[in-house]
Amino acid sequence: PNTGIYTQEAILSTLDVKVGDNLFSFSAAEKEKQMLVALPYLETVQIRRSLPSTLVIRVAPATETWCVQTDGGWATLSAGLSVMKVDTVQPDLPQLRGIQVGQLLPGYQLASQDEEQMDQLSQLLDVMALSSFVLMANSFIPIPGASGGTEVVFALLFGSLLHTTTGAVLLLWRFSTYHLVMICGAVVFIVTKRYYDKKRMREEQDTLPREDLL
Repeated sequence: PNTGIYTQEAILSTLDVKVGDNLFSFSAAEKEKQMLVALPYLETVQIRRSLPSTLVIRVAPATETWCVQTDGGWATLSAGLSVMKVDTVQPDLPQLRGIQVGQLLPGYQLASQDEEQMDQLSQLLDVMALSSFVLMANSFIPIPGASGGTEVVFALLFGSLLHTTTGAVLLLWRFSTYHLVMICGAVVFIVTKRYYDKKRMREEQDTLPREDLL
């Protein structure tokens, strides 16, 4: 399993559950939070009980994706906006600007003094991720222009985010990214074809003998 920079022994040591301990003597949710704080280079930690006596731990390593300037320096963030590390040197990563943040600690989620601002940032990142997935899914739809399939994938992915405006946004998005391009291409093709047709006719007339022109 991919555990990132951590070994399985380090993860189990952080779990702090010994063989023979009662599986219900602790909260799995609390353990997950504690492990994320102790191991900030993990994106997610899932702890499940498999009776009668087994704990199943699933982890996903985090990837350095964003950076943001804080009161304590430069914070490196994962794709899920969890703080991976804080340094005095700006990392070579895309910077999130306009966010009012104070002191950040590794292992915790990015928090802003303005909750509405954080909601907008979270929605923006969701839109970017979902848009990338839609474009990737288009490659597997064996229809010219992925017509029909693209609309279905868009509606399924963005329905929970856009709610009642999904249909309107879908029409605007599809028109601006596909149909408008086809219309502009058709106009350019017609204009270009007429230009070269006229140019070819003038060249043919210039090459004809004068008696043919009379």
